[in-house]
Amino acid sequence: MRNLFQRNNNERAGQEVDDFSQYKIRMFKAVPPNMALICQNIFTGRPFVKTSGLVILMPWVKSKMVSLADNTIDYPKEKYKTVDGIELTIDLAITFSISDPIKYEFNNNDPMQELKIKTQDMLRQYVALRTVDEMTNGRHTLNDFDPNRDYASFAVNNGLEIKNVYFKNVELPQSMKDDYEKKKVQEMENAKLLAEAQTKKAVAILEAEARYESAQKDAETNKILGTAANVVQADEIKKILENIVNMNATPAEKLELVKAQLLSKGNGNLFYGMEGQSELMKYLLAKDQNGSNKIQNNGNKQKSGYTRTRKK
Repeated sequence: MRNLFQRNNNERAGQEVDDFSQYKIRMFKAVPPNMALICQNIFTGRPFVKTSGLVILMPWVKSKMVSLADNTIDYPKEKYKTVDGIELTIDLAITFSISDPIKYEFNNNDPMQELKIKTQDMLRQYVALRTVDEMTNGRHTLNDFDPNRDYASFAVNNGLEIKNVYFKNVELPQSMKDDYEKKKVQEMENAKLLAEAQTKKAVAILEAEARYESAQKDAETNKILGTAANVVQADEIKKILENIVNMNATPAEKLELVKAQLLSKGNGNLFYGMEGQSELMKYLLAKDQNGSNKIQNNGNKQKSGYTRTRKK
């Protein structure tokens, strides 16, 4: 079995280790959270791990501290070719943590170097299956990058768990950058024009609906006026209503004014028809924005008065 201290202390990227060149026997050692203490019996060579807390070390046990926290490593920029033959320069980073300190430390190969080779091979296959647009505009997740769970197998063998991958930068060839920027600007302009057209369409629909509702109201008003015109002359009643309808008075008071003007023109006998009074009152109530049941009741009482007056 390989000795715990065969590797150089700087061989593990991002790992905190003791300076074993100045090794001294310690009976007690504190292991902080998110750290692990790898121990090895110098006689049997058997490794074991101690987690956070106070650890008692025998004189015949050597130890090494490693971090279990998440670490991020950046890989150098590399060129990869897409399925449409465009060579992209990709800056990739991955986040990992040590899941099994013994496998990580006592593996015959260097896990960090193995991870680099594995990641570059997976990235090459990933880019080769995608177009330049998918690589530059798409969102790349760990599940997309590793659909076959290759990293899971790697973790079992090497004690390294891959948490995430980051495409920090995807660069186009210089010859394509200008054309691609123009294309992006045109796409943004087209999207803006489309949004404006959709807004205008929505406004036009709302205006058409408003015109339709207004036409419906006008038709209803004309119907009321048409019914009233069967009782009195249409032109005459319209002229009277134009002068009275906007006055500051209740519908019943306005009806009284209509009656007075018709009487003055010698048409009072037509006003007393119940149908004429009813239709005129409906029209005045429809035009009166402050009309209420109370006003309508007052109108009904006054209508009774008209009937009594006629009987006299």
